[in-house]
Amino acid sequence: MSQKNYIALCILLFLMPCFKAFSEEVVVPQHTLEKNLGCNTKPGQSICFVNAVKYIKNDLYVLEFRVKFDVEPKDIFKTIRLNMTQISIMLNPMTARHYGVKFPSSKIVDENIYPASDIVVFFQVMNRGEQYVSYIYPVEKEGATIIYSKIFVGDYSVLKLLEKGDFNDDYQPRQHRP
Repeated sequence: MSQKNYIALCILLFLMPCFKAFSEEVVVPQHTLEKNLGCNTKPGQSICFVNAVKYIKNDLYVLEFRVKFDVEPKDIFKTIRLNMTQISIMLNPMTARHYGVKFPSSKIVDENIYPASDIVVFFQVMNRGEQYVSYIYPVEKEGATIIYSKIFVGDYSVLKLLEKGDFNDDYQPRQHRP
């Protein structure tokens, strides 16, 4: 290898960590969630943790879960909403506060990089051969916590759904003022 190529390689290796900071998304390690709810941890569980991703451009911190249900189609939206809300209450103190529930523990989520209050819970759901995606997104607005939540039939990208900023949805329960 010539000295010129060696220097170019050294510069490239030196700058590689910088590329991660400028990428559109950063995978955030969540070892406790992976250990306890990871999809490869306990085969056959109905809800499992897929990954945690921080979308830099949109300032979204998304925890994604894969979910398998076997419920009547008429009950699927209610079942998704209930389970998604329970997971969000466990992981995000804003959701817990909104529903008047004591936040169980921040030890479930590693907050060394991003706070748990920024978490958006995203579900990829399979029920009797039908696919659904959903999210729950707690937001502070004018001193109140508002919960945005939607469920879609089909396969959609969480980023594409959330970057639209279309939060005029049918499910905005009472606003909670601390």
